[in-house]
This record gives sequence, structure tokens and C-alpha cells, in this order.
Amino acid sequence: MSFTRRAVLAAVLSALTSAAASAAVTGVVDPPRSPRNANYTIAARLDPSTRTITATETIVWRNLTGHPASELQFHLYWNAWKDNRTTFMRERGLAGGSRGPRASDDLSRIEVTAVKALDVTSPARNATSLRTTTTRTMKP
Repeated sequence: MSFTRRAVLAAVLSALTSAAASAAVTGVVDPPRSPRNANYTIAARLDPSTRTITATETIVWRNLTGHPASELQFHLYWNAWKDNRTTFMRERGLAGGSRGPRASDDLSRIEVTAVKALDVTSPARNATSLRTTTTRTMKP
């Protein structure tokens, strides 16, 4: 391999690794891989004695769909481990995963106590999703 080719290769590898290292340190991917339509601000408090996190979250969302929206949906992923009867836990057993019940200290859940936004009606929820509807539409 020629000296010039090695120098170019070294420069490219250096640029790639420094960009990856920068993203790993800051968490910022530049340019973003998708449009940024939401910003999250979370204030959380950990109580190690009860193994509980209490938090408030503010979400600023932009409607990028091109269609008016009157509904917001939130995924409550941790509720998949809420108890041994959730769809996720039952399907996991069917797929050959751990079949026995999990100990209570190995379970987790998200409990949403309030949703405050626009004119939100009472939220509908199942184990892993929360849907809110508003009386106003959010324009694109």
C-alpha cells in the first residue's frame, strides 16, 4: 500500500473514530438520523430504600405528520415486566424463556398519575401504552 493511500486511510479512520467517540461522550448524533419532533425534560428522584424513582417529565412535541392530530400516545415499556401475567411475560415463557414466575423484586412498572396538556380528556391506558385525546387539534 502506498504512503499516500495509508495516510488517507489513517485520516479517514481517525475522523470516524473521533466522531464516534464524540457521540459516545455527548450522546449527540450529528446530523440527526430522523427529524427531531420531541424534546424531553425529566426531573427524577431515586429512593434506594424502596427502589423507586419518582419523576416529572415535560415533553415538547411538534406534529411532523402533515395531518392534524388530536391524540397523543405514550409507550410505557417498563410495564411489560409489571407482573407475571402481562402479554410479554406470558409470550416469553412460550418462546422458551424463563417459565417460572419472577420474584417480586425482579418486576418493574411505570405508574402515570397525571397527564397535563392542552385540553386532555381522561387518558386511556393498557399495560404498555397510554393514549390521550384533546378537544383541540395539533396542526402540522
